Amino acid sequence: MSAEGSNISHCINCSIRNCELLNETNSKFCFQCDQFPCHKITHIDKRYRTKYKTGLIQNLRIIKEKGVEAYLLNEVKRWTCSSCGAALSVHKDNCLKCGEKYSDPLFREINN
Repeated sequence: MSAEGSNISHCINCSIRNCELLNETNSKFCFQCDQFPCHKITHIDKRYRTKYKTGLIQNLRIIKEKGVEAYLLNEVKRWTCSSCGAALSVHKDNCLKCGEKYSDPLFREINN
């Protein structure tokens, strides 16, 4: 769902989503900017690493290095329960389906 469709004002008004530097250069990713990582993304990255077990700067660096498709394939593997195959939640540290506790997937990159 797009941010406009969700009616969530902080997403619609997000300073990263609406970054004037990205708009000026017609870039799709922050890593394409000469100022990457800027204070805007550094600030939100810290919150996401702590609260949601995912690092935006790390994710963007992986996309830059390996491409979007490889990044997405890794994310599917990284956020899938190794015990039952269910999708893992960033909000929990155990599988919602089987209850298996999983290690913090923040820096777990799957290479298979």
